[in-house]
Amino acid sequence: MTLPEIINLILKERYKSIQKFGVNNWAPIEWLPILIEEVGEVSKEICEGYFKDYYPEDKNRKERLKKEIVQVAAVCVKMLETI
Repeated sequence: MTLPEIINLILKERYKSIQKFGVNNWAPIEWLPILIEEVGEVSKEICEGYFKDYYPEDKNRKERLKKEIVQVAAVCVKMLETI
């Protein structure tokens, strides 16, 4: 993926979040649990990929991992917006 493609994915995720949850101008401390939850989902996808012998073959694992990483980035962007 190119950097512009990545930035575009993050922007799309930010707009999707605004449509779903509205504009939330919480303090960074209020975003922290959301960020940690998203990072946990990245960790889950990585662990399931690493320990793939214990999980059925999953053709969508990389796409889910990318999606979760984009969500982490979008939350970080929102945190920066609130500072």
